[in-house]
Amino acid sequence: MRRLPLLFVLLVLATLARAAPFVIVPSYPTGEASFGASPALTMICGRFVMPMTIIGATKLAANVTTGYGVGKKVGMAIYPDNDGASAVASAGNIAADVAQIVTATGLTAFDLTGGVTYRDCWCATSAAGTFANPHWETNGVGILLNSFVVKIGTAANACDANATPPASTGVLSANAAFAPPFLVVSSE
Repeated sequence: MRRLPLLFVLLVLATLARAAPFVIVPSYPTGEASFGASPALTMICGRFVMPMTIIGATKLAANVTTGYGVGKKVGMAIYPDNDGASAVASAGNIAADVAQIVTATGLTAFDLTGGVTYRDCWCATSAAGTFANPHWETNGVGILLNSFVVKIGTAANACDANATPPASTGVLSANAAFAPPFLVVSSE
Protein backbone atom coordinates (compact mmCIF):
# COMPACT_ATOMS: atom_id res chain seq x y z
CA MET A 1 0.00 0.00 0.00
CA ARG A 2 1.35 3.41 -0.94
CA ARG A 3 1.30 6.22 1.67
CA LEU A 4 0.16 9.68 0.73
CA PRO A 5 2.51 12.47 1.72
CA LEU A 6 1.34 14.34 4.82
CA LEU A 7 1.30 17.67 2.97
CA PHE A 8 -1.08 16.28 0.35
CA VAL A 9 -3.45 14.96 3.03
CA LEU A 10 -3.41 18.32 4.84
CA LEU A 11 -4.17 20.17 1.60
CA VAL A 12 -7.13 17.89 0.87
CA LEU A 13 -8.47 18.35 4.40
CA ALA A 14 -8.07 22.13 4.14
CA THR A 15 -10.08 22.25 0.92
CA LEU A 16 -12.85 20.14 2.43
CA ALA A 17 -13.21 22.40 5.48
CA ARG A 18 -16.15 24.77 5.11
CA ALA A 19 -15.67 26.84 8.26
CA ALA A 20 -13.10 27.41 10.95
CA PRO A 21 -14.05 27.43 14.64
CA PHE A 22 -11.99 30.60 15.24
CA VAL A 23 -9.39 32.84 13.66
CA ILE A 24 -7.22 35.67 14.98
CA VAL A 25 -7.08 38.85 12.91
CA PRO A 26 -5.07 40.70 11.77
CA SER A 27 -2.23 38.32 10.98
CA TYR A 28 0.59 40.74 10.27
CA PRO A 29 4.15 39.34 10.24
CA THR A 30 4.88 40.36 13.82
CA GLY A 31 4.76 39.37 17.44
CA GLU A 32 2.29 40.55 20.08
CA ALA A 33 2.50 43.85 21.94
CA SER A 34 0.27 45.61 24.41
CA PHE A 35 0.70 49.32 23.99
CA GLY A 36 -2.52 50.06 22.14
CA ALA A 37 -3.26 53.28 24.02
CA SER A 38 -5.25 55.76 21.96
CA PRO A 39 -7.20 58.98 22.45
CA ALA A 40 -10.62 58.44 24.05
CA LEU A 41 -13.42 57.56 21.60
CA THR A 42 -10.99 57.60 18.64
CA MET A 43 -11.36 54.48 16.56
CA ILE A 44 -8.04 52.77 15.80
CA CYS A 45 -8.27 50.63 12.66
CA GLY A 46 -6.08 48.41 10.54
CA ARG A 47 -6.69 46.80 7.18
CA PHE A 48 -6.08 43.09 6.90
CA VAL A 49 -6.65 40.34 4.35
CA MET A 50 -8.71 37.53 5.84
CA PRO A 51 -6.50 34.41 5.81
CA MET A 52 -9.40 31.92 5.59
CA THR A 53 -13.17 31.84 5.37
CA ILE A 54 -15.18 31.66 8.58
CA ILE A 55 -18.93 31.08 8.35
CA GLY A 56 -21.60 31.91 10.92
CA ALA A 57 -19.34 33.64 13.45
CA THR A 58 -21.17 35.06 16.47
CA LYS A 59 -18.36 36.09 18.84
CA LEU A 60 -15.56 38.66 19.03
CA ALA A 61 -12.93 38.76 21.76
CA ALA A 62 -9.89 40.90 22.56
CA ASN A 63 -7.34 41.19 25.36
CA VAL A 64 -7.37 44.32 27.52
CA THR A 65 -3.82 44.19 28.87
CA THR A 66 -4.10 47.24 31.14
CA GLY A 67 -7.49 48.25 32.50
CA TYR A 68 -9.01 51.55 31.38
CA GLY A 69 -10.33 52.51 34.85
CA VAL A 70 -13.55 52.28 36.82
CA GLY A 71 -16.65 52.56 34.64
CA LYS A 72 -14.68 52.71 31.37
CA LYS A 73 -15.89 50.88 28.26
CA VAL A 74 -14.40 49.53 25.03
CA GLY A 75 -15.77 48.67 21.62
CA MET A 76 -14.56 46.54 18.71
CA ALA A 77 -15.73 46.01 15.16
CA ILE A 78 -14.89 44.51 11.79
CA TYR A 79 -15.85 46.46 8.67
CA PRO A 80 -15.55 45.78 4.95
CA ASP A 81 -12.66 47.74 3.44
CA ASN A 82 -14.87 50.65 2.34
CA ASP A 83 -15.11 54.06 4.02
CA GLY A 84 -18.93 54.07 4.03
CA ALA A 85 -19.67 50.38 4.60
CA SER A 86 -21.62 49.14 7.61
CA ALA A 87 -19.90 46.92 10.16
CA VAL A 88 -19.87 43.18 9.52
CA ALA A 89 -19.63 42.65 13.29
CA SER A 90 -19.71 45.24 16.05
CA ALA A 91 -19.88 45.38 19.84
CA GLY A 92 -19.56 48.28 22.25
CA ASN A 93 -20.31 49.30 25.81
CA ILE A 94 -18.10 46.46 27.11
CA ALA A 95 -16.71 46.91 30.62
CA ALA A 96 -12.92 47.18 30.61
CA ASP A 97 -11.96 48.67 33.94
CA VAL A 98 -9.35 45.98 34.66
CA ALA A 99 -7.02 43.82 32.57
CA GLN A 100 -9.14 41.00 31.16
CA ILE A 101 -10.31 39.21 28.05
CA VAL A 102 -13.36 41.09 26.75
CA THR A 103 -15.88 39.06 24.80
CA ALA A 104 -18.94 39.97 22.78
CA THR A 105 -21.25 36.99 22.31
CA GLY A 106 -24.62 36.54 20.67
CA LEU A 107 -23.75 38.75 17.72
CA THR A 108 -25.82 38.42 14.58
CA ALA A 109 -24.13 35.63 12.60
CA PHE A 110 -21.60 36.94 10.09
CA ASP A 111 -19.19 35.53 7.53
CA LEU A 112 -15.65 36.64 6.68
CA THR A 113 -14.29 35.49 3.33
CA GLY A 114 -10.71 34.36 2.85
CA GLY A 115 -8.71 36.65 0.55
CA VAL A 116 -11.00 39.65 1.13
CA THR A 117 -9.73 42.84 2.80
CA TYR A 118 -11.45 44.05 5.99
CA ARG A 119 -10.79 46.64 8.71
CA ASP A 120 -10.59 45.70 12.38
CA CYS A 121 -11.16 48.56 14.78
CA TRP A 122 -11.05 49.41 18.49
CA CYS A 123 -12.08 52.32 20.68
CA ALA A 124 -12.38 53.11 24.38
CA THR A 125 -13.92 55.76 26.60
CA SER A 126 -10.51 56.48 28.14
CA ALA A 127 -6.93 56.76 26.95
CA ALA A 128 -5.58 55.10 30.10
CA GLY A 129 -5.72 51.41 29.10
CA THR A 130 -4.02 49.19 26.55
CA PHE A 131 -4.97 46.19 24.42
CA ALA A 132 -3.07 43.36 22.70
CA ASN A 133 -2.03 44.27 19.18
CA PRO A 134 0.71 43.67 16.59
CA HIS A 135 4.17 44.57 17.85
CA TRP A 136 6.29 46.97 15.85
CA GLU A 137 8.25 50.11 16.38
CA THR A 138 6.52 53.30 15.26
CA ASN A 139 9.27 53.83 12.69
CA GLY A 140 9.18 50.26 11.39
CA VAL A 141 6.44 47.97 10.05
CA GLY A 142 3.63 50.50 10.59
CA ILE A 143 5.32 53.10 8.41
CA LEU A 144 6.07 50.49 5.74
CA LEU A 145 2.45 49.31 5.74
CA ASN A 146 1.26 52.91 5.28
CA SER A 147 3.78 53.79 2.56
CA PHE A 148 1.48 53.08 -0.42
CA VAL A 149 -2.03 53.14 1.04
CA VAL A 150 -3.34 53.86 4.54
CA LYS A 151 -3.24 50.50 6.25
CA ILE A 152 -3.07 51.53 9.93
CA GLY A 153 -4.39 54.60 11.66
CA THR A 154 -7.48 56.37 12.92
CA ALA A 155 -11.00 56.42 11.49
CA ALA A 156 -12.74 59.69 10.68
CA ASN A 157 -15.87 58.53 12.53
CA ALA A 158 -15.62 58.31 16.32
CA CYS A 159 -17.27 55.91 18.71
CA ASP A 160 -20.16 57.14 20.87
CA ALA A 161 -19.90 57.94 24.60
CA ASN A 162 -20.19 54.21 25.46
CA ALA A 163 -17.45 53.14 23.00
CA THR A 164 -20.00 51.72 20.59
CA PRO A 165 -18.42 51.72 17.10
CA PRO A 166 -20.05 53.98 14.49
CA ALA A 167 -22.09 52.81 11.50
CA SER A 168 -19.00 53.17 9.25
CA THR A 169 -15.34 54.05 9.68
CA GLY A 170 -15.22 56.98 7.30
CA VAL A 171 -11.82 57.75 5.79
CA LEU A 172 -8.78 56.25 7.51
CA SER A 173 -5.90 58.60 8.36
CA ALA A 174 -2.42 57.07 8.50
CA ASN A 175 -0.88 56.96 11.95
CA ALA A 176 1.81 54.34 12.51
CA ALA A 177 1.92 55.21 16.23
CA PHE A 178 -1.24 53.15 16.69
CA ALA A 179 -1.87 49.48 15.99
CA PRO A 180 -5.20 47.71 15.50
CA PRO A 181 -6.31 45.10 18.02
CA PHE A 182 -5.86 41.38 17.75
CA LEU A 183 -9.45 40.14 17.58
CA VAL A 184 -10.51 36.53 17.94
CA VAL A 185 -13.45 35.74 15.68
CA SER A 186 -15.37 32.62 16.63
CA SER A 187 -18.14 30.56 15.09
CA GLU A 188 -18.79 28.51 18.22
